[in-house]
Amino acid sequence: MIPMEAAEKEAVEELKRRTLSDVTPKMLEDELLFYRFCKARDFNVSQAESMLRKHISWRKEFQIDTMLSQYKPPEVLVKYALSSFLCFTKDGALIRYVDCGGTDLKGLLRSSSKIELMKYFIHFVEDDAKRAIAHHNKPGFPLLMYAPIFDFRDFTYTNATSMKGLQWLVFVVKSYMDNYPEKLKYAMFINDTIMFDNTYSWIHSKQVYYNARIKPPAEIETPSV
Repeated sequence: MIPMEAAEKEAVEELKRRTLSDVTPKMLEDELLFYRFCKARDFNVSQAESMLRKHISWRKEFQIDTMLSQYKPPEVLVKYALSSFLCFTKDGALIRYVDCGGTDLKGLLRSSSKIELMKYFIHFVEDDAKRAIAHHNKPGFPLLMYAPIFDFRDFTYTNATSMKGLQWLVFVVKSYMDNYPEKLKYAMFINDTIMFDNTYSWIHSKQVYYNARIKPPAEIETPSV
């Protein structure tokens, strides 16, 4: 159980009461669904309800409930959008590796639509959630512990300056923040270059706000796996 104060518990229960009839059985597999959306809005029930209802509409638009059973990723994305599940750490964080330097985002956006790329990204997130539940056998809690590694080795000037690519990254980051709140434990960026620094600054300038502390390599502890 997540420790909560009395007022926070009341907020979670109120959000559940207001929206329970609108969420799907698939969504309720996440036992912390109502807690996560409340926490993302500082337990302001009205704001949490608005956020959750937008999420419900978003799930319908992208057919999230049936994605793992019915979605067939395009071959070009399977072959060239380089990402893979690595492992779980000892404290339960799921680690996914993303090869940003080896992925030609500009080329992928020429061959696939922004929405198709988004579906492929969602497919990873939903598949990892299913993997986490199976690993821990505790629906809910392991979904809070998502820890991707982004490798920027060989990240090119072309990718760093592609306006379509940058706009898609903003689209993905905002979508993740709005629809998967309180699931990210940390993100690790390795082999970063000045190209990555410029990309990071540009995304932040587009009012994509998040709480983050950037640590230099000397301060980073290697996850125990």
